[in-house]
Amino acid sequence: MKLVVSVIIACLCASSVKAQLVRRHATLTNEEGVLTLTDSVRVSASNFKNGSYTAIVHAWVHRDFINGLEQRVMAEAVLFNEKKDTLGRVQESYPLDSLWPSSSHRMSKYYEVVASGKVQGKELERRSFPTQMVERFFEGKRGGSLRDPLVDAFKKQGWERRNFGEYESWGYLNRSSNPGLPDFQALFIFRGSMPYCLVNKGDDFEYEKLKGSEQRTHGMYYFFQRPNDRFLEEIDNQYLHYITPKVPEPSINRFVDKSIFEDAPKGIRFQKPIQRKKMERDISKNKEIMVPKNLKKISQVTPKMNLFDGDLIIGNIVEHNRFGTGNVIGIEGKGPDKKAEIQFATAGKKKLLLQFAKLKVIG
Repeated sequence: MKLVVSVIIACLCASSVKAQLVRRHATLTNEEGVLTLTDSVRVSASNFKNGSYTAIVHAWVHRDFINGLEQRVMAEAVLFNEKKDTLGRVQESYPLDSLWPSSSHRMSKYYEVVASGKVQGKELERRSFPTQMVERFFEGKRGGSLRDPLVDAFKKQGWERRNFGEYESWGYLNRSSNPGLPDFQALFIFRGSMPYCLVNKGDDFEYEKLKGSEQRTHGMYYFFQRPNDRFLEEIDNQYLHYITPKVPEPSINRFVDKSIFEDAPKGIRFQKPIQRKKMERDISKNKEIMVPKNLKKISQVTPKMNLFDGDLIIGNIVEHNRFGTGNVIGIEGKGPDKKAEIQFATAGKKKLLLQFAKLKVIG
């Protein structure tokens, strides 16, 4: 908990890129309380949904207004920063994510607190969101290739590079609220050296030369070039892999054999492992080798062919790493454009591009 709190404080206080500013005033609400924040207070905002963000604020509160037993700050308490500037006021008793006595001598009568809640997006300054940098980049006329100067801007602002097949992309992840599971906020995609698409979970993106925009499952898509259906399906499928955390596979030592423990004398926990090569030689001597008959020659497989296509038919039961199990109810297209329509048990009906879907046939 102390490590997470330290990261939150560092991100809120040290960088304007990873924190948003309150425009004039903002109301931070929780099911159990309400507090107001004043102009230019920094908060960590993430998880944009239905016009509001999940916001985290770090402040100091006088110890007379702290209920340590229930970990709450009382009504009418004033929020301060370390310089004792007023940040806001508690309207109703508010629950705290964490609190601890201040380590600063001049703040010895205060507690440091971290509180979270919902705040309306319109109450935050737009210029403090990561996509505002992209808007400023496209202001005015620019000649020549746009990729190199835009990539330099991404690097300076802490964006991270990812590759999606033939596309180069740069993503912005807010790590302030949970460093181990960051909140994905924006993704900028290039096609060659040209801007192609911006996927944005946050505030609206404004650029007069856009070819269109579309609200999709993962956020608003803004197009610098006109997209096709194949592009949208590829990005939708690969976007899932981008925002889904990878679960580490358990480490298994395939050379450990239970036979190395069977004949150990009493009182000795382990004995020297049997040499693996000797075991394999003994097994090969007694193993009858069966030679296949009537083998048929197959055509040469090129790198662009999808080896999965030939095995999938209507009626197959398949497994997807995100949507779970489902039944194949339709197949269309050929080669790299081949798609399968699948009725998943929990996710409903989905149409997936086979070269990216990574399906496993289980029945």
